[in-house]
Amino acid sequence: MLKINLQFLFYFQVDEIDLKLDEENDLNINYGYFDDTVKIIESVSFLRSLQEVSISSSVESIGNYAFEGCSSLTQILIPSSVTYIGELAFYGCISLVKVSISSSITSINDETFRKCISLEQITIPSSVKTIKSGAFR
Repeated sequence: MLKINLQFLFYFQVDEIDLKLDEENDLNINYGYFDDTVKIIESVSFLRSLQEVSISSSVESIGNYAFEGCSSLTQILIPSSVTYIGELAFYGCISLVKVSISSSITSINDETFRKCISLEQITIPSSVKTIKSGAFR
């Protein structure tokens, strides 16, 4: 029997989700799209299997711990509408290889990419004036 706890889905609105079951009949969400009604991404850390996410241009902020532990997430493109990325926002995203930060970001907060052990490529624009303590620890 498959059980899905949907209570966390109320933290954000998702327009499209690709659902798959693995060999143990566990739910795997591989793709998520944040639609134009979303302004702040609070937390999707319960979506451990999330591999790809599309962030619309309406999103202005990625909150603290927003993608914490999304261990299957491989890349993230942060659109120019995002002006803030919270502390530990991508903590433990161990499969994250590529990050592209837009020029609207001026600071990378404490431990934003902590334990992103696979990170190979990150685009940091000249608009970033501050990289805080342990941002990439």
